[in-house]
Amino acid sequence: MSTARYIRRCLWLLAGVAVLRVLCVLLVPLELVPDESYYWDWSRRLDWCYYSKPPMIAWIIAASTRLLGSHVWSVRLPAALLNLGTLAALFVLGKRMYGARTAWLAALAFVAVPGTVASALLMTIDAPLMCCWALGLLCVWQAAHAEGGRALAWWSAAGLVTACGVLSKQMMLVFPVLVLLYLVCAAPRRAAFRAPGVYVFFVGALAALAPLLWWNAQHEWITFQHTSSHFRGVRQWVGCIVTLGHFIGTQALVISPVLWLLCVVTGVAGLWHWRAADERARFLLIFSIVPLAVVALLSLRQRILPNWPAMFYVAASIYCAAWAAQEFTLQPRIDRWRRAFIPGVLLGVSMGAGALLIMSVIGLTGVGQAALNKRLTGWRALARTVDATYRALPNATNTFIMGVRDRSITSALAFYLPGQPRTYEWTYDILIKSQYGIWQRNFNKLGWDALLVMHAKDTFVPQTNRFASLEFLGDHCDAHGRALFRLYLGRTVRTWPDLHYHLPPEVRARLEAAKAAPPH
Repeated sequence: MSTARYIRRCLWLLAGVAVLRVLCVLLVPLELVPDESYYWDWSRRLDWCYYSKPPMIAWIIAASTRLLGSHVWSVRLPAALLNLGTLAALFVLGKRMYGARTAWLAALAFVAVPGTVASALLMTIDAPLMCCWALGLLCVWQAAHAEGGRALAWWSAAGLVTACGVLSKQMMLVFPVLVLLYLVCAAPRRAAFRAPGVYVFFVGALAALAPLLWWNAQHEWITFQHTSSHFRGVRQWVGCIVTLGHFIGTQALVISPVLWLLCVVTGVAGLWHWRAADERARFLLIFSIVPLAVVALLSLRQRILPNWPAMFYVAASIYCAAWAAQEFTLQPRIDRWRRAFIPGVLLGVSMGAGALLIMSVIGLTGVGQAALNKRLTGWRALARTVDATYRALPNATNTFIMGVRDRSITSALAFYLPGQPRTYEWTYDILIKSQYGIWQRNFNKLGWDALLVMHAKDTFVPQTNRFASLEFLGDHCDAHGRALFRLYLGRTVRTWPDLHYHLPPEVRARLEAAKAAPPH
C-alpha cells in the first residue's frame, strides 16, 4: 500500500477518533470521578502549585469552564482534545522514523489500548502529561537530526513542551533524564553537546520547577512530602511478589493482554540485541522498555498505580508497530508472533468498548454502583439529598457544608450542589491532608453551623466538642435502602484547630514518648 493511502487512513482515524471522543464526553452519562471534581475545585482558585500536583490540570480546566461554563462535559472536553494531540504526535513521529505503515499500526495500537479510553474521557493529570510526552518525543527526535537554526528551534520547542509536562505531573522529570541517556548512547548525537540547542532544552525544561519550588517554599514543601509518601516500600518477600503481580496484572488490563505482552517481549528482546539495533530502535527502547524495567523493579518494593508508566507506552507502540511492520527483526521465535499484533489490536478495542459500555450502563441505571465503590456514580443524587436537607435548615444562611474524612465528598458536593458553593473538609486531624486543609488554615466559620456529610460506615471521633451539639438529620440511601452517607448538623462551631503541614515538635515528642513507654 502506498504512503499516501496510509496517510489518508490515519487522517480518517484521527477524524473518527476526534468525533468519537467528543461524543463520548457529551453523551456518556458518567458523573465526575472524585479526582476530576477535586481538580475542578482547584481551577476555581488558580495558583502556581497545589497540595499534591503541579498546576497545569487546574489551569486547563479553568480555561475550559470559564469559556464554556462548569459542566461535566466542559471539564472533560480538554481530555479528549489532548488525547487527540497525543495520537497525532505519535503518528507523525512514527512516520518520520519508519514510514507511514508503521505510523498507521502504531496509531491503531495506541487507540486500541483500553487505558486510552479512560485517559480520553476522564480529565486527570495523565491527559496533559501524555500529550506533552508524545510531543516531546517528536521534538527531540527532530532536534537530534536537524542542524543549525532548525535544531535550535526544535530543541527550544522540546524544552517548552517538557516544561508544560513538568507543570502537569512530576513524572515528566524523567523525560530530560532519558533525553540525556539517548544523547550519550547515540554516538552520532553526542555532537549536540557542542551546540547551544541541547542546553536551551534542559534549561527550558527545568525552568518549570521554579514556580513549583517557590510555592512549596511558602507551604513547607508539602507537595514533596506528599509525593515521597508514594514511595514507601514493602519489606517482606511475599509483599514483593504481591506488588509485582499487581503491576503485571494491572498493566495487562490497562494496555490489553496481547499488546502488553508483545510490547514487553519485543522490548526485552530489543535490549538483548542492543548492539544490532539501529538508532531509531535504541531511541524508542530508551523511552519505553528501559523506564518500564525500572518501574517493574520498583514494583518489587511497593504497589505501582496503573497509570504511573502510561507515557512509556507511546514509544513502545511505535517500536512494537515497527517490528510488526517488519522494519527490523529480533529472533525467529519472537518474529513469528507478528501475526498476533492485529488480533491484539482487536482485543484491545473490544476491551475498551466493553469498559465504555459498562460505564454507560452504570451511569444510566446505577446498576453496579456498589462494585465501583461509588467512585463513578451517585454524587449527583447525594447532592440532591444534601441540598434538600440544607434548604430545610432553620439557619441555612449561616450554615456551611463540610465533608467528613473524605475529600471526595467535599469536592463532589462543591461541583454538584446548586450554585456550586465553597465546601469544607474535616479530617479529624491537625495535619493537612489535602488542598482543602491548605485553604482552611485561616478558618473563619466560628459561630456558624455545619451540615456534616460522612460515609455511613464512619463514626465520629471524640472531637465533637468543636460544636455546641451534634444532631443526626438522616441517611442518604441507595435504591435498596442501604445507607451510603449520613448527615448531621453541627450547631455553633466553638473551636477549630490550627492546621499544620508537619507535626509540631511538642506533638511529635508526645507520640514518641507514648511509643517508647512500656505496656501496662
